[in-house]
Amino acid sequence: MNQPLQADTTLLVIDDAEDNCSLLKQKLEKSGYRVEVATDGQEALFVLNRRRIDMVLLDLIMPVMNGFTVLEKMRANKNFANIPVIIMSSIDDEDTARDCLDFGASKYIYKPLNMSDVLGTIKECLQH
Repeated sequence: MNQPLQADTTLLVIDDAEDNCSLLKQKLEKSGYRVEVATDGQEALFVLNRRRIDMVLLDLIMPVMNGFTVLEKMRANKNFANIPVIIMSSIDDEDTARDCLDFGASKYIYKPLNMSDVLGTIKECLQH
């Protein structure tokens, strides 16, 4: 019998709000994904260099290194350039969302997050 897709999939959640990271990690693991967490952009790049990551869920507004910079650095690095990135942000602005998508994000979802939407978006992005 085939293993579910999630069992072989490692997600990296990047958000400076530790409560958001903990909640997302718990819900995503309950759905069968392996989950790594980073609370700022520098930590995220460290994790990307150390582990195989299949997809990134990235907050935009963070100290140390914001989500735009993380996305820029990922797209500039051949090792990370093709990893799907879902932006999750409370910035409810079409221009910001369009800029992120133009810059290489796979999807842009608004906070507060709806977990069924998040899970559907993850599956959709992993199938491409």
